[in-house]
Amino acid sequence: MQNTGGFESRSGYLARLMRLVRALGEASLLALGFAAMILLIGTPLGLGVRGIHDVLSWAIPGGGELRAFVVSATSVVGGVALTTMFWRTIVELFHRPR
Repeated sequence: MQNTGGFESRSGYLARLMRLVRALGEASLLALGFAAMILLIGTPLGLGVRGIHDVLSWAIPGGGELRAFVVSATSVVGGVALTTMFWRTIVELFHRPR
């Protein structure tokens, strides 16, 4: 027979509820941090690719589908190159001996 008066069951429920609220709060902060990092990393890369596209659109004379294809293809290659250089710099920064 359990003679606790219901206090322990309520405090156990309250402790579980507080753990749940804390876990949801931590998950929300993690999601916000992840979104901020995507924005922080993606914005310069997107602007770089847009700049490459604009420069190539200005530099390549003519018009038509071939020009559009060349500009788009080289913009993608330039974006991949920018991303590679960016990540290589970040990795070297974090692996540098202190």
